[in-house]
Amino acid sequence: MKKILMVLSLLLVSSTPNNICDSRPYEAKIIRWIDGDTAIADIDLGWDVTLKEQKLRLNRVDTPERGEPKYKEATNIVKAKCKGYVEVYNCGKGSYGRWLVEMNCNGESINNYLLRRGWKYER
Repeated sequence: MKKILMVLSLLLVSSTPNNICDSRPYEAKIIRWIDGDTAIADIDLGWDVTLKEQKLRLNRVDTPERGEPKYKEATNIVKAKCKGYVEVYNCGKGSYGRWLVEMNCNGESINNYLLRRGWKYER
């Protein structure tokens, strides 16, 4: 029953607007980075419940896609800064079904780090 409640609470938060993020961090293990703003990770929801191989999209950030200029630069930054376990704050689901997240790597917001370098999501 507790596992079901945890999953339902995560789904409920996913329906919030993209600029509002959950105040509770979840521990996630980065499996791999697809590009500078998208990772595959296992998310620990607590109570022995883990969402395996979830696509995480950094909220507010837009980096080049594979084949575009500076793709390697952006991807190498996140690979170097965000290895292993990170903290993620759920900001809902994006239009492609990815979890939008604010991510802390070693105590630093990778979202803010990338924004300071000019990779801002423009709507």
